Formats: sequence, C-alpha cells, structure tokens
Amino acid sequence: MDQGPHPLMHLGMTGSVKWKLNDDEIPSGSSREEHTGDGSEDDEEKEEKEQRSSADDFQPSIKKAIKAREAKVWPPKFWKLLLKFDGGIEMAFTNKRRLGRLWLMANPETEKPICDLGFDPYLDRTVTGEAFHEITSRRKVPVKTLLMNQAICAGLGNWMADEVLYRSSLHPCTYTSTLSKEESTELIKNIYYVVSTAVDCRKVGKAFPADWLYHYRWSKGQKATPTTKKGEVIEFVTVGGRTSAFVEKQKFNKESQEKWKTAQERAEALKEKRKKKEEVQDKPKKSTKKKQTEKTPEVKKKQVRKTQVKEDEDKKPKRRQKVSESQQKKLEESENRSKRKREEKAPEPKETQKSKKQVLSKKKIKH
Repeated sequence: MDQGPHPLMHLGMTGSVKWKLNDDEIPSGSSREEHTGDGSEDDEEKEEKEQRSSADDFQPSIKKAIKAREAKVWPPKFWKLLLKFDGGIEMAFTNKRRLGRLWLMANPETEKPICDLGFDPYLDRTVTGEAFHEITSRRKVPVKTLLMNQAICAGLGNWMADEVLYRSSLHPCTYTSTLSKEESTELIKNIYYVVSTAVDCRKVGKAFPADWLYHYRWSKGQKATPTTKKGEVIEFVTVGGRTSAFVEKQKFNKESQEKWKTAQERAEALKEKRKKKEEVQDKPKKSTKKKQTEKTPEVKKKQVRKTQVKEDEDKKPKRRQKVSESQQKKLEESENRSKRKREEKAPEPKETQKSKKQVLSKKKIKH
C-alpha cells in the first residue's frame, strides 16, 4: 500500500470499511461506526427501519442478538472487496446500496474526483467568515443546496447540513444571495463545530449533544408530530431532492420566500407540461381517413346509375379490331416459325429412341 497505484474508496452513504484480526476483533482505537459513510443509514432508510420496528414491535434483546450474529459473520454482508494483509489481518469494503465506488490511482489527491472537491471543514479551517460570505453572495440558490454541494464544502451530508442550519437559525430554503456577513460567519462557525463534534464522537448518535436536532428528526411519517427537546415542532420540506428538517424559529426572510415560491411554481409548471406530453404520447393516433357523411337520396341515385352503366358495358361483346390480309399472313408465318422451333427443341419420345437404337444395332450386325 506504500507504493502506487493506491485504492480510493467512496463509501456512498451506506458503505463501510471493516477489519478483522486473528482474534476476530476490530483494531484498537477504531470502531465499526467510525469507518462508515455519511451515516451508516441515510434518512429514508432510517425512517423505513423505524416504521418497521414500530409495526413489528421487536424486543431490544432480539435486535441485539441479530446484530451480534451479523457481526460474527466474515466476510460481512454486502462486501465487494476483500484485502488480506500479512499477519492474518483482513479488510472488507461493503457497499449495501451500490452507491459506493472504487478507484486505483497513482496520486489520488491531484486526480479526479478529489481534486474537484471543496475545502474539508475538519482538516482545513482557513476559510473565514468574509471568504465564506463571498462564496454565498456569488450564488443564488437555497442555502441547503449550497451546503450539500461537495465542490464547495466536502463532507457535509443531509442531516449534518440540517444541524448546521438549525444551530444557525436559518431556514433551508433561504437563498444565499440574501445572507448578511454576520449570518455567513455564524454559518461557517457552526459547520466547523458540527463536523468536529461528529468526528470526535466517532459517528455514535448517542454521544452527540442532547440539544441536537439529530435525535428527533427521524420520526417523519409517524402519527405523533416530532418535537425537539425544547418542544419545538419539527417540519419537513424537500430541497434539492433531499428531505430537510427545520423548526419555526429558523429565519426565512421575505425575499427568499418570494424566490422560493416562484421556483416552486416553475417546477409545477414543468411537471404539468411533462404530464401533458406523456398523455399525448400515450393516446392512440387519430386516423387520417375522412369520416363518411350520411348520403342524400340524390347522391344514392347517381351512384346506382353509374354502376348500371358499368354493368351494361361489361355485358356488351367487345368488337374485334379489323386486320388487313398482309398483316394476317405475317401473323401466320410467325406462328409457324414458333411451332417449328418448339418441335426442334422438344425431346423425342422414348419409343422413337428405342426404334433408332434397334436400327443401329441391326446395321452393325450386317457389317
């Protein structure tokens, strides 16, 4: 692994890297959850699991037994790559939803896709509030889409972006062009705080601070309305194709509200156009034949007369064309020639062939 090409792995939300020693343990100083992607489960998958658990009402002891049994299996479920090292150590790359990727590169830091990524908020904290305000003021997009853009800020996932906006008191649909310098500086501070805290806790949800939105945002779709520890009602909105959680206290200025409304109206208009096109394509094509109109009695009489005239003409004997004597002689000569040619080409019957053979054989005997 010291020499190239080097393996580059993208975990893709549900991917993970798992290790195995001789005694079937994880190496010291690490945990299974530390090596997982943007959360071992994404928002939708976690919501589905919670709904299943509420419907099935499994006991916690059964859940623990299932997890312990799965942990003992090696190679683990959904593994796509298995590396064996000296000393019996093994490493497995799992890819549950097949969103992860693997590359072999000579220098990953200078090649795509890493060279296209933005700053890392855990390793690189040189971006100041003023610099981040320049980034936000150049763009006219919802702040949630900007935080999820990996070309600007690498490493922020869906729930982490919601946590940053919750702590910054900003609505996910707030447009970046409307942010002030104070709001952008507060935003970058909370980005550093949320990312560093999540990494220090090794992505163990129970270790996160109790006032985080993370603990209460996973109850979407349940009968009871989700609320935070302070009693704030959690609402949901789709921004950039992802579910975003927010509360009422998060600011949503009038300018951003107007822009968001116009954007939603445009999106709805586009959907309607697409539906209409699909309906037109699904409908059977109309026949180009003209519809038969009802015939008047006068038209019917005319058609009957035409048919009668045609029948009378067909019944009449056709007149033969007059031919001169010279032309008739030529026709007869041509017919005679054709008959001679046919007779010459036609094969002789078997009886004549036998008679000829007999005559030849008699001549030979005489000689």
